[in-house]
Amino acid sequence: MKQKTTLHRTAWIAVGLALLFVPFVAHAQAPPSTGAGELERDWNFRIGVFVPQSQTARKVMGTVGISGIVERTVFNSRSYEINVGIGYNGMGNSYSVPMMGYIVGKTGSIRYGVGAGYSFNRKLNGQGSDDAVIGLLLGYRFTGAPYHLSLDARYNFIAGTSNQLDGLGVTLGARF
Repeated sequence: MKQKTTLHRTAWIAVGLALLFVPFVAHAQAPPSTGAGELERDWNFRIGVFVPQSQTARKVMGTVGISGIVERTVFNSRSYEINVGIGYNGMGNSYSVPMMGYIVGKTGSIRYGVGAGYSFNRKLNGQGSDDAVIGLLLGYRFTGAPYHLSLDARYNFIAGTSNQLDGLGVTLGARF
């Protein structure tokens, strides 16, 4: 019963976070002549699921948690881009909030990359910690899709947490 309740709560939180992005979608439709500033472009919003690596973490947090990322593309070329942002991976009282920079290569529709940064965490025992984080990314860009949709699988390795908060986030994202 607990796992079913956790899954329902995860679904409702994901829907709520998705609804937060509705104003950004409307704002992205504004014509360029409105004088949109530099900081109002190239934002990526991602929402999806998080699966902890540790079996102990899955018992405490639940099998599936939430993964959400807000990042900005600060450099974009045909072959790669550089993104910086903040995310959330976890559920309930155990989570990580990584602030990371990613270098993302692009080959056709395939995205791949590596990232590094710093993460603010709450471990399974309720203790807070701040540690370095390294991430790997493999994704797919849907060519021709509105808002530059992409599907990413990102795996984060967080130092100092005994693998409690390491795990895979699978997210669907859009760029505005």
